[in-house]
Amino acid sequence: MVVGAIKITLMLYACRSLKEKRSYVKKALARIRKRFEVSCAEVGENEKWQLTQLGFAITSNSETVCERVLDGIIKELEASHESEATRIERDYLYL
Repeated sequence: MVVGAIKITLMLYACRSLKEKRSYVKKALARIRKRFEVSCAEVGENEKWQLTQLGFAITSNSETVCERVLDGIIKELEASHESEATRIERDYLYL
């Protein structure tokens, strides 16, 4: 079994308050969960209104499958012109 995980730091250009940030994050996580069926959450930078860290995890029997899904998540988030990925950390755990 392979567990793939990424932590993405996003700069949110469209957000002007914590309320707008929470709305953006909630919608983005719901969209990613529905499209890719992964576990995800906001994992850092909770009090900064233009910065967030999102974590995503998936399990599979193949690293290739994990990699493909994680790449899709990155592309989905970067397709939005409201945000920019400033840092991406990727890790795999083999059980």
